[in-house]
Amino acid sequence: MMCWAIPCGKNLTTDGNYKMTETTNQLPREEVELKKHWNVEWKFFRKRKKLKTGLLVMGVLLLVNLLWPTSIQNPVEGCGKESYNPKSFWHPWGDHEHRGIDIFARKGTPVHPAIGGVVIKAGHSGGLGGNCVVVFSSGMRFHYYAHLDEVKTHIGAIVTQKSTIGTVGNTGNAAGKPSHLHYSISSFIPQGDWRFYPKWMICFINPIKELEK
Repeated sequence: MMCWAIPCGKNLTTDGNYKMTETTNQLPREEVELKKHWNVEWKFFRKRKKLKTGLLVMGVLLLVNLLWPTSIQNPVEGCGKESYNPKSFWHPWGDHEHRGIDIFARKGTPVHPAIGGVVIKAGHSGGLGGNCVVVFSSGMRFHYYAHLDEVKTHIGAIVTQKSTIGTVGNTGNAAGKPSHLHYSISSFIPQGDWRFYPKWMICFINPIKELEK
């Protein structure tokens, strides 16, 4: 970059005015190149450090998630073993297997998370499940609650077993049928009494065995 500087004493003219001289503040080419090199190296080092820290945090969270208790409660308020068929999991259902259980209750009965976690889906599925909620919990598990009459939570909400995430209904392909909650548990990691579902490349876990532990 070029600039104008006012030099001292010896550059004064005979009439006492300053003589303007042109100067430059450019660094030698070798020094500029070296500076650029070290800037690139430092940025690369910082990115690597952030990546390592991120991977470490993710690893710790994954380990905690896998080791955290996975015991569950019946998600429909006031319901017990009598509210579902103990042989309904993976029972032939049309052109596929029934990948969860149906818990029957009056329409509007509160639905609570079977286990605490983070809500990753809430609203109308646009498919067979109608109004549904999906909660991601410990054990790297996805808990699916379908056919809800109302959804009473939102994506990103942190819920506990005392939270109300919806009410029992008959939306989706349950329309015209007795009100019930379709509840399923799935994970990408085989665990418990599981069945592999190749269409989605995921494992479904028997919720009946989990409820009756």
